[in-house]
Amino acid sequence: MRKISVAGAGHGGIAAGMLLARKGYDVTVYELKSREEMGYDWHDCMCIDRFEKIGLDTPGEKELIEFMPMAYYNPSRTVKLTPPHNTGSSLRYIDRKFLINYLIDGAEKAGVKFVFGANITGALLRGTTVCGIRAVIDGEKKEIFSDLVIDAAGVCSPVRRSLPSELGIMNEISEKETFYIYRAYYEKITDELLDPKYTIYFFNDNRVGMDWLISDEKFVDVLIGTFGPMDMETALESVKNFRQAYPFIGEKKLRGGTKIEKIPLRRTLPVIVANGYAAVGDSAAMTEPLSGSGINLSIDAGIILADTVISAKSRNYTVSVLWDYQYKYFKKHGNGQLSADYVKQMMSKLSFKELDGLFEGKVFTEKELAAGPSVSYTPSELMEKAKSLVKFPGVALPLASFGISSAFTSSVCSLMPEQYDKEKIDKWQKLYEKL
Repeated sequence: MRKISVAGAGHGGIAAGMLLARKGYDVTVYELKSREEMGYDWHDCMCIDRFEKIGLDTPGEKELIEFMPMAYYNPSRTVKLTPPHNTGSSLRYIDRKFLINYLIDGAEKAGVKFVFGANITGALLRGTTVCGIRAVIDGEKKEIFSDLVIDAAGVCSPVRRSLPSELGIMNEISEKETFYIYRAYYEKITDELLDPKYTIYFFNDNRVGMDWLISDEKFVDVLIGTFGPMDMETALESVKNFRQAYPFIGEKKLRGGTKIEKIPLRRTLPVIVANGYAAVGDSAAMTEPLSGSGINLSIDAGIILADTVISAKSRNYTVSVLWDYQYKYFKKHGNGQLSADYVKQMMSKLSFKELDGLFEGKVFTEKELAAGPSVSYTPSELMEKAKSLVKFPGVALPLASFGISSAFTSSVCSLMPEQYDKEKIDKWQKLYEKL
């Protein structure tokens, strides 16, 4: 029986482990936190069809909240954009603590074993092959050998960080590519509601990042986020400023808000497999580069990885065998993430005044928000955008550069070699990271 070690109880790792265990693989998940500590203390959105894809019943309606229409503000809050709301979407909000425990329950029923309180310190290596993990469990150092390590240990994964450079996997996700988040639910002290209830603020309080408020009848969900480091003092100052602008936000904290969390906010790492190793979820930077959402991407990755392992003719999980997982994941999601990351990079280089100008000059509208990186224009629309840009010379050049590069960007993932070839992959990796 093939032995699979999953480092960290991330969504993608659990999904892969569950699917593999059903096929008779010996799967154990090693997680630092206790079972009671699992899951962020807030709600996030996911497509509920993912439950069916991993063989779980869809949770009841009481666990799911309808996806809400959203509004977007520029830094000065002079323009509010409200793109059309897709009422037919399968997206729902779900409590993250409920979700992770629901996945764990399903995985345990499938035969996956969980070891909580396992402090993973790095990878076990035999030459250039990952053959297991090192961990401290109950105060004892252990070497845990396995045929495959699935790295679901997050943005600061000790497994990924310990891999030698010759494997071609990026050890570190930089600070500027990390989303620092403070999130808390505060008591709502008046009957007032935002219209719509879900509002996003770009570059709020002179920070390069994204904040939001979601108003409910009894609470206000407050998120403060920056593209790069942020401390608690800065986050709480922004909460205070929100409270001055929106007096319905009370002082009493109902849940969350105990620390600053970190998630990757960049395109997926260019190489996510090695001999005996595959990364999923935050460890591979599988989040949307403009929002940080990663549940759907992580579960998709887990499904593709499990299918790759199950269908492999060889039972030695070499990089050549696992490359099929990387290739299929990038084919499905790579272009969207790469384009969104390019938009994020462009935005972060603009001044607050320039970003205000894009909103106020109607260069950035509901159309861009609805279509995202795949937006297209008629000749007359382009002419109107050009007229507006005359007022903002500092923005015109970056946008022109973006327009030229975005066409090339959308084709980069299609250039990834379908079969593992180190020389070709090295060249592709340099191109991918250069954009």
